[in-house]
Amino acid sequence: NIAPALIDLVEVAALVYVADQMQRRGKDEVETMGASWRRRMRFEIPVRVPTLWRSSEVGDALLELLSFLSEDEYEFTFSQYKHPPALDAYLNFGSLITAAPPESVLLFSGGLDSLGGALEEVVRDKRSSLLVTHASASTKRERHYTLRSMIANATAGPKPQFITVRADKKHRSEREYTQRARSFLYASFAVTVARMAGLDTIRFYENGVVSLNLPLSPQVVGSRATRTTHPRVLACMRRFFSLITGTSFKVENGFLWKTKGDVVGDIVKLGHGAMLDSSTSCTHTRKYRTDKPHCGECSQCIDRRFAVLSSGAEQFEPADRYRHQLLTEARGEGESRIMLASYL
Repeated sequence: NIAPALIDLVEVAALVYVADQMQRRGKDEVETMGASWRRRMRFEIPVRVPTLWRSSEVGDALLELLSFLSEDEYEFTFSQYKHPPALDAYLNFGSLITAAPPESVLLFSGGLDSLGGALEEVVRDKRSSLLVTHASASTKRERHYTLRSMIANATAGPKPQFITVRADKKHRSEREYTQRARSFLYASFAVTVARMAGLDTIRFYENGVVSLNLPLSPQVVGSRATRTTHPRVLACMRRFFSLITGTSFKVENGFLWKTKGDVVGDIVKLGHGAMLDSSTSCTHTRKYRTDKPHCGECSQCIDRRFAVLSSGAEQFEPADRYRHQLLTEARGEGESRIMLASYL
């Protein structure tokens, strides 16, 4: 029961996501970063409902959302899709076709914040929830399935439902790692699933320090820090998705006023600290190791480790699960040392 405009939405978002990774932002040197960070991209896309996508309201809302999210310049031309494929050509809903409709739709990445949000909805509030995941690689699949089982087994209420959507580049290597447009793809999946269930709300769970785009250092300004759930991004999403769905659509962040330390503390208070070790935060997916799932050098690993320590939850996540120790290991010159110093 997927509206043609929503199938268009998923395909448009997927094309933007792939293009975001295939066009380099330029060199990494701070001196040239500003000049080369912003890119110009033009898309020519066949769609099923061209009158909708060509409307000035939808066009303006799409450009405002993507421009603020990634700080790139976009141009779109939409044409009539003559022989469009069905969405089930690349989405498999399996048994969910006959499952009871959920009360809420959450974006579930398997990181600490999304774990905390899932536990609040499913375990604490006993809400019938559907958790949507975007899988771009298979490296963390086992950990993800383990975490799903733990969440499902922890609730005395309705069992959560899960949908994993695979969207990648057909084994092509990316040229750009920042993926600032990924949350547009992620949210588009969730919106589509929500409308299939007759809902008009999706919910992110991301701590406020990240959401509000607070800079770690004077160099990390604008979209150099992720704007995944920035309040303006969510406002732009609400406007754009409302136009696409023809409803007053809501996009919320349940953790805007929490730090990551608060999130970890709440997970422990709920009695599920043991789940921390099965969640994954590291950005370096290519270097993933089963025995040491976190690198300990990237911003998300550092942020995670500080949160675990500050909330007194280190017994649930041993230090040796990190390839580099946060507090005791010497850091060589360069990005690793600068990143940690900025956090401190």
